[in-house]
Amino acid sequence: MPTHAFAEACRVAGVGFSFGYAVDARVRDAVEMLNTTDSWYRAIDSGGGIRDGAWVTEATDLVPMSGWPAGTG
Repeated sequence: MPTHAFAEACRVAGVGFSFGYAVDARVRDAVEMLNTTDSWYRAIDSGGGIRDGAWVTEATDLVPMSGWPAGTG
C-alpha cells in the first residue's frame, strides 16, 4: 500500500502515526531557515527526561504537505 494511502487509512481508523522520509531540498531549506532562528528545543524521552544530544523543531508550515491526508503535518 503506498505511504499516502496507508496514512489515510490510519487517519480514518483514528490511529496516531509518525512517518519519516528522506531529507530533500524542501527539508534542507526549512532546516537552514530554522537554524537562523531560536526554533530548536531539547528532545525528551518517553519518561519525560532530556535526551542527550537530541533536538527537535516544528517545520510543518515550512515543508509542503500536499498529497498527504488532511490533518497530516
